[in-house]
Amino acid sequence: MISATFMQGAGPGVFKPGYMEVSLSSDGKIFETVLRIENDVLVSEKEKVLKDFKGSLEEKKPDLSRYLHQTFKMDFYS
Repeated sequence: MISATFMQGAGPGVFKPGYMEVSLSSDGKIFETVLRIENDVLVSEKEKVLKDFKGSLEEKKPDLSRYLHQTFKMDFYS
């Protein structure tokens, strides 16, 4: 299991990423994306929101699991 929690508060300009992407590699040079979790909370949401981006890596290419790379796309103008 892998997870990251983000807060969004549109009033003070705190926004969550558009998605979380997880890639695995056996050599640390060539990575393969194995998980992508989209943000389903609207940027226009005015209330403070906590969002958990979480997913399972248990069945995701165990031979690639020596290195892990997480990417978070930030897009403030959606």
